[in-house]
Amino acid sequence: MRYHLELLRGTWPKELKRFAKEVDRLVDYLSDDHDLAMLRERVLEASQESGTEQETLIALIDKRRAELQARAYFLGERIYAENPEALEDRFHKYWKVWRSEQGVNPLAAK
Repeated sequence: MRYHLELLRGTWPKELKRFAKEVDRLVDYLSDDHDLAMLRERVLEASQESGTEQETLIALIDKRRAELQARAYFLGERIYAENPEALEDRFHKYWKVWRSEQGVNPLAAK
């Protein structure tokens, strides 16, 4: 979706820029969660025996992942609130209005 927003940003620059920032935030949350999942795996693989340091690190990783997943979930709910057809229709309307604006000479309207 981020790349589509970049392509369509000119149709309504301020609104789509704001929306793209929220999509970027969602990507960041999901990316950070993935990185922490990989780190957790490595920590577990690296140590043959458990210890308090390892348990503390795993607990901190799990806590942060839970926070990121919660944020991602609620932000994703907002971003994907529309069904795909409605989102496509909205972007198509933005495109049509923008195309119409490109053919209008504001000075000639007076």
